[in-house]
Amino acid sequence: MTAPEEHDLPAEIRRDHRAGDKLPSSLAARHQVSRDYVMNALALIAPRPAPATDIEYRACSERLDAALAEDAAKSPDRHRDAFDLYQELIQGRNEGVSYQWVWEHVTTRRPEHHPRPDTPDSAAEPAEDRSWASSVPSDMPPFVTDLINHAVRHLTELHVRGSMPAVEGVELALASLGAAQALIGQAMNEVALVGRAQGVPWDRMSRWAGIPPTELAEHVTLYQHTTTL
Repeated sequence: MTAPEEHDLPAEIRRDHRAGDKLPSSLAARHQVSRDYVMNALALIAPRPAPATDIEYRACSERLDAALAEDAAKSPDRHRDAFDLYQELIQGRNEGVSYQWVWEHVTTRRPEHHPRPDTPDSAAEPAEDRSWASSVPSDMPPFVTDLINHAVRHLTELHVRGSMPAVEGVELALASLGAAQALIGQAMNEVALVGRAQGVPWDRMSRWAGIPPTELAEHVTLYQHTTTL
């Protein structure tokens, strides 16, 4: 087997590691490099977002469809919602699918989410014409999108090499992660304010965000006061 180019080798090692070959000695033998080389490759922080593979999508689809079949045999009030199913799907696993994908998979397969037969065609909006959310200022969606794009830029441009001095690696990682976290936090506050304006309770938003209700309410309220002074 021809060895991959040098600049691709660390990525190949990380892919094999994620696929289940966890022992550095095994990876070193497979790629014909030293154990130190493998450890450096695994220490790299170089996120490059990529979609889930077809195999991952198929496996997740099968598990979700099995869960939906289980729910179909129960009364509607005992059905798990998309968020519950997502949590069960990723529990103890490193799945590549997003919550958006799970949500769409679930909502398109449940009868209660399908348009009623008597619904006029004119009432169905084309997907590309749907607004981000109803009753929000027109400049809010692009503002939140911009915050998220800036956060992603901090993450995708972060590249800490395993051969770097620890202080430099920690500086780059913490500063970049901190900046991304602050931007994502601001985006979450903006979205939570939309939820509050539409009457969504704190406890529901807390469940989705993974933040205790009191803490979420304090953060969002403080953010609102700060931005409206």
